[in-house]
Amino acid sequence: MHMFVGQNFTKPCCNYTINSELTPSKFWESDNLLHIRDQLESNIWPDGCKLCKQAEESHQLSLRQRSLKEYGMVVDPSVEYLDVRLSNKCNFKCRTCEPIFSSSIAKESKVHNLSQFYGYDLDKNYIEHTTTITTDILNYLPTVKKLMFTGGEPTIIDEFYTILNKCIDIGRHKDISLLITTNASNITDQFIQKINQFKNVHITLSIDAVGKPAEYIRSGTIWLDVDAGIKRVLQTGHSVMFNTVLSAYSVPYLESLVDYIIDNEQGAYGADMYICNNPMHLHPCIYDQDKRNNLITILSQCIVKFSNSNRVEDYLNAITVMTDLKTQLSVKQLDSSKFDLFTSTLDKIRDDHRNYWPNRFW
Repeated sequence: MHMFVGQNFTKPCCNYTINSELTPSKFWESDNLLHIRDQLESNIWPDGCKLCKQAEESHQLSLRQRSLKEYGMVVDPSVEYLDVRLSNKCNFKCRTCEPIFSSSIAKESKVHNLSQFYGYDLDKNYIEHTTTITTDILNYLPTVKKLMFTGGEPTIIDEFYTILNKCIDIGRHKDISLLITTNASNITDQFIQKINQFKNVHITLSIDAVGKPAEYIRSGTIWLDVDAGIKRVLQTGHSVMFNTVLSAYSVPYLESLVDYIIDNEQGAYGADMYICNNPMHLHPCIYDQDKRNNLITILSQCIVKFSNSNRVEDYLNAITVMTDLKTQLSVKQLDSSKFDLFTSTLDKIRDDHRNYWPNRFW
């Protein structure tokens, strides 16, 4: 049903932690995928499913549970959901991201030797599909029901528009559910014109903060431009979801983001959040007890605001995640040394010094 197509690898879904070097068509017919299906049907966790396993053990809604709710147990599986990561080409350097998902980070890491933080180096800054993988994607379009694009940043990748045009040319834009994750920095007329031709569109906005914190956490952000991009997306009337990483950087400023989300509520709308467990040195529990208590207060206020919204049903998973993080903050303190080193190193490289933003939480 679901297949994740990375820049040069394939796997059953985006959460699966083990990549296959097989092309999409060969992976779909492989013994490896058959074994994974057999394990899941037998209620055995495959080795690559640890993220869903951890989420469910933490009482969070996992991708596995969401997929089961949507599809049920499929007897005769076919590729109906293509989850495509075209390239790592990205105009942002988000502090919770890494080189394989951002060409800007890859370049920065190579120039400044940051592999100690990311755990690896890339041979080249840009990672892109081979022609064979692209052909496989296009060949699946006649039968695909759901098509998802993540990044990098899809809106700055030419192949993103090539695939959308192909869907339109063969008349599949009326049947395919189109899902796009974007940082909202490049919402052009072309983007709006293309997505508006699709009948069913869902846009996920990757937003970790608003204003100055957004520009710091997600380097490359010009908040006025991103805010304008968000407003353009909202004006289309398509389904929209805010997605936020709860990190040591974002949680101190979370209440302003929650206010922004509530202020912009519309028809098909919601917000989701997840705790930054990778890399662990950016987990909010790196702070001392006093600061963790401050974060608990901030989270409590955010939970109240979402709970008092008329759209509380659309925020339930975010509320659950924030509640879980409150528990973690009350009982756990992680070592902060790597966070301090990572933060000071990037501040120096990016010229993000305290005199630029003097009242930071950390």
